[in-house]
Amino acid sequence: MPKALTERQREAVDAPAGPVRVFAGAGSGKTTVLTMRYAKLLRSGADGRRIMVCTFSKAAATEMRERLEAGVGIQLPKYAWIGTIHACFYRILREEVGEELRVLTDSGFKDKRTGKWSDGRLTILTRLIRDRNLEGAHAIETRRLLALYDRWRMSLVRAEDVQAWVDLYQEQRALGDTTPLSDVDDIIPGTFFEFYEPGEDSHEESGRMWSVFRDVADLYRAFQIEKADLKLVDFSDLIFQLWDMLDRNPQMREKWASRFDHILVDEFQDVDRCQFRVLEWLVSKSKSLFVVGDDDQAIYAFRGATPEVMINFHRHFQGARTVLLDENFRCPTNVISMANAGISNNKVREPKLFHGAKEAVNPEFIECEERDEGVVVAEYASQLLLAGAKHSDIVVVYRTNAQSCRFETAFLDKEIPYEIKNGRSFFDSTAVTDLVCYLELVAGEFSPDAAARIMNKPNRWVSRKAIGAWRAENPCLQGMRFVDGLNDLEQRAMRKLFSDIRNVQLLVAETKGNIRSALEEVLRQIDYVSWAKEHLQDDPQDDDLEATLNALRVECDAHPVPTDFFRHVRDQRANAQRQRGKQGTGVLFSTFHGVKGLEWPHVILTGMSDRWMPHRRARSARAQEEERRLAHVGLTRTQKTVCITVPGDESIFVSEWKTALPSGSPLPNLSPA
Repeated sequence: MPKALTERQREAVDAPAGPVRVFAGAGSGKTTVLTMRYAKLLRSGADGRRIMVCTFSKAAATEMRERLEAGVGIQLPKYAWIGTIHACFYRILREEVGEELRVLTDSGFKDKRTGKWSDGRLTILTRLIRDRNLEGAHAIETRRLLALYDRWRMSLVRAEDVQAWVDLYQEQRALGDTTPLSDVDDIIPGTFFEFYEPGEDSHEESGRMWSVFRDVADLYRAFQIEKADLKLVDFSDLIFQLWDMLDRNPQMREKWASRFDHILVDEFQDVDRCQFRVLEWLVSKSKSLFVVGDDDQAIYAFRGATPEVMINFHRHFQGARTVLLDENFRCPTNVISMANAGISNNKVREPKLFHGAKEAVNPEFIECEERDEGVVVAEYASQLLLAGAKHSDIVVVYRTNAQSCRFETAFLDKEIPYEIKNGRSFFDSTAVTDLVCYLELVAGEFSPDAAARIMNKPNRWVSRKAIGAWRAENPCLQGMRFVDGLNDLEQRAMRKLFSDIRNVQLLVAETKGNIRSALEEVLRQIDYVSWAKEHLQDDPQDDDLEATLNALRVECDAHPVPTDFFRHVRDQRANAQRQRGKQGTGVLFSTFHGVKGLEWPHVILTGMSDRWMPHRRARSARAQEEERRLAHVGLTRTQKTVCITVPGDESIFVSEWKTALPSGSPLPNLSPA
């Protein structure tokens, strides 16, 4: 072995074949253990073609291949089963269904035979609603319908299960059962109410919600049939369809259970119910399932993952061995103590404590005003750089994407290079881009591109034909009043757009050009927020619309003159564009979710006040525990130093962390004078 293993790591690597659960805390060497386990199996005579290794990211799968080939010196079999869990299961599906099976995304897929793009999930679903007259389904925005159907499939709910439930409930209603749909304790309606918001009139709403639910159920069945007819699978289907086939076909289950002698799974706490069931079947003969994970880092409940899958492993696999990798090689000792003190407050977890030997550091807690947080963090980062840190040694972590705005502005002003995880600036987010387009139309120079972008935001039913005709004929505001070649309906839609923009222009004129007033008039007169709540709910860049709007208001207040504001936006976008393609050259900005599995010498956790952490939508005890795990993930990314900014009243998580530190240390206050 090229690297000496600790006693616990060796225990995991050398465990006999069979079910093995490895609790691997942050920085405990889980990738090393997984890699060495695979290498040991091969060196012990196992057939590499009969070993499956599932990860939850392409990067993790690539890293493991590289470690095996370059670091350990293992020659991998040509068709080794090492990949993401979706890639491995898709490979099984294609063997069973045929090579013509294609993966469908929201936007579509490119047909290799014709070179043309075909309809995506959104388009297919919208067409089915129209063709089948399922108007009740419009009560839930299309993207959220897709998310609901994904959740049903993660929970092993077939279309016929939903339909059977609908029929049973309808029979009970006919027999006089008046139990409201919202009070039924069942996963099918329970998941439905995560995506459907009932109205206030309970009597009238009861009938409406039943109508909506029935149409949503009918649409689910139609959607699954349509994809099957077209030989398409979407991302959730990669798992669900495989489970469905194995569940219905005992011979197929027998075949694939005989195919693998060993299965290894990384980040096992991220497995959902459907993935778990498939894995359970695949090892039903060999019983050799080796899983590595940490229930304290289960942060993907919105994808159907829960910490219980790790905690209850031994109940599903009799005689399972458990190994705890409790030594953290990454973090300073007192940071580990802080992490232990915080996460131990969760009720749903496997009790455990982690330790380490790295020299303690002085965690910095900085109180500041929220409006000053960007400047404070930029100043702190500049001090790290002056002390010799590289830009790529530093990460700035926040709860929602909307918070990046204050740091982008401050770092640009201080001329500190930065890059944003996944590449999109706050000023390039959908909501901000839309609203800046509106502001250009009502308070700046008229732009045909800006007008075209917001024509149907919110829906005005302006057709592509109408937009094209307007742009070709007279692409200005007055040109919207009449466009040759359009029918009456199309003309009315264009005139509605003209009226909306012109009315706001007149109101803005009364404010004497103040950009903040212009924004408020746009929000008041144009029903953009209602539209955005439905259409942007599942856009990861617009994960908190209210926070995004408030951050945009702050930018407007900082640059009240329209020309200055538009110049500021252009500068921010240009800077973000310059940084794209220069990975590793700037300070990284990321959400808490985005830093999982990574590490940096210097970590700056921002927004650690009760306004941001836990998130205001985390109302239940279960959701609060997930937020604590999220904070735990952020804290345990550091290799050397950690700085925690508290813009307002201290987060409960910060209070918990402080219990592990010596008391009496004053908090520095770095707010600008």
